[in-house]
Amino acid sequence: MSSFFISGCKNAEIKENNPSSFKGDVYDNKSQSNEAGAKNTSKDNAGITKSQNLSKSVGWIYPPELDTHRTLAQHSNVALDSDKNILYTTNFEGILTAIDAATGKVAGEYKFSDMGMDSVEIVELGVHPNGNIYAYDFGNSKVLVINPHGELQHAIPFEPNENFIMTVPKFIFAKNGLVYFGGQDGKVYCIDEKGNIIWNVLIGKNKDTNSIQPVTELCISNDEGLIIAVSSFTEYNPVYGIDARTGEIKWEYINPKFKYVSYMTKDGFNNIILAANDPKQSDIWYSTDPDAPDPPFDKINTIIGGSIILLDSNGNENSILEIPNEVGIELVKPDPLHKRLIAICSTYVKEKSLLSPYFLFIADYEGNIIKGKSVDMSMEVLAYESEDNILVDGDCIYVGSDDGLKKFDIDGNLTDTYDIVTDKKIETRIYQTDPGEKAIYLTGTGEQISDEQGRSLRIFKYYYGETVSEDEIEPLTDEELNKIPN
Repeated sequence: MSSFFISGCKNAEIKENNPSSFKGDVYDNKSQSNEAGAKNTSKDNAGITKSQNLSKSVGWIYPPELDTHRTLAQHSNVALDSDKNILYTTNFEGILTAIDAATGKVAGEYKFSDMGMDSVEIVELGVHPNGNIYAYDFGNSKVLVINPHGELQHAIPFEPNENFIMTVPKFIFAKNGLVYFGGQDGKVYCIDEKGNIIWNVLIGKNKDTNSIQPVTELCISNDEGLIIAVSSFTEYNPVYGIDARTGEIKWEYINPKFKYVSYMTKDGFNNIILAANDPKQSDIWYSTDPDAPDPPFDKINTIIGGSIILLDSNGNENSILEIPNEVGIELVKPDPLHKRLIAICSTYVKEKSLLSPYFLFIADYEGNIIKGKSVDMSMEVLAYESEDNILVDGDCIYVGSDDGLKKFDIDGNLTDTYDIVTDKKIETRIYQTDPGEKAIYLTGTGEQISDEQGRSLRIFKYYYGETVSEDEIEPLTDEELNKIPN
């Protein structure tokens, strides 16, 4: 039996309604053996038939046909307004598209060139409760504020940075109307609805090298009094707690071992949750140095590369759950209903070739591991780095993957894989969810447009609450059967 590790716990007591620390001393993997029986709906014709009928749960696809006339943007962005009525995307180069969330029909198309903006490169979208669209324009080093009619209202500048990355944190829209975003210039910005910068504060300057790194993660406390931010890219800086009203830095935190924070969120129990990794393990397993020694594959079951860290609102470390058998942790999503934490972790396995797969990891707040990894498992989950890519609904977990939409039970056992497109596999990512309608908005890539244009990227609205009984399964037509790859 493997060991379960706890370190740095300052508060071992757990209050029944406020789980804020892990405890326990046993690595209790309750469901490793269930993977052999996981159902894959694409193994045979019967599975393909089922997948074909599951496509009835696809409400709409945008664009409805593969688009051969427009150029795909370099980055996929999808944002849903607060009323769940309009979906915005910049998937096509130079265009902001508004899509009716109910029908999938285009409600408006707005060219950035008509707004006086050229060389636009949008890497993040968000929609303010007032209806305005916020677009992070890497090409012009500006955040663009666009009204629902496609008119540019404000362009908030931030400084370019040679140490850039092409992903940024999501916009945060507070109840008082203020907006927060993290810049490539290592600063956290607070702006009002009129586009005025209320404050900005530099958190990305490394204290040892003085180099400035981009803001990589951002979240807001439950009472919206605190912004929590980190710049953790090629250099590892502290997590900062910032007064949301004034921009004053209230505290900072860095773990001496797990310095690299890959993801940050909060739960309903006033915990700040960090997905934090050990850079030494990252250097061993992800080294690009051709002269570096091979990683110690025979010791993978003793590796502890990642952890889940809980902080209180004052930046005090409540507890750490060190994750065994994993090289690192990518993201973590709290499940308040079951008082659990669902993470996606990465590891290495040797099969026909070397794989770096991603796995579900589930633990409760007492530190009991519900779902861990067995070393000989094949690739199960590959997630986009956003907790939107994990949907927890009741006792089911849905995750986008390179092998379709995957469904797990609440203990992390794979129960189904849904092929969104009936005649081929496509990679899916969950970008937005509407649990009230039991709908998931997915992006899917993998459909070939042409040899010259490569693969497509389309948006799918999928109703995950619908099921298909055996009596409802219809046989495939000859034409549909001919589309099935041999």
